[in-house]
Amino acid sequence: MGAEEKPAARPPLRSFASATLILALTLMPLPEGDGPGLFPGADKLVHFTLFALYGLAAQADAAARGRFRVGATAAAAFGLFLAAGTELAQAAVPGRGADLADFAADAAGLAFGLLAGRILVPRLRPIASKNKAR
Repeated sequence: MGAEEKPAARPPLRSFASATLILALTLMPLPEGDGPGLFPGADKLVHFTLFALYGLAAQADAAARGRFRVGATAAAAFGLFLAAGTELAQAAVPGRGADLADFAADAAGLAFGLLAGRILVPRLRPIASKNKAR
């Protein structure tokens, strides 16, 4: 590969997988009153965690393609669209309901995941490269 050639574009599989997980878990019908009820607010923690994982996965995918800034912007836009869309769709799912607090947890998790990915992914990539060289 010459100095001017770019590596082949990789599909954002981590992002697709985490977005699919979000859709599957947030749009799954629940019996009335069920859901993550280990403690008050547990469902908000689940929302935060799912979207933090998406943000982290999106940053890893962007780094793999060498497009951190563009990838983060697109991931943030899509993540907010996904958060709003799942909350609106939950209004039509048995045992679910649209909740502004869930959207806020989604957005906070997304921001956390994108920030964590921006900090962690560049530090982990050299380790992964060294392991591949072995």
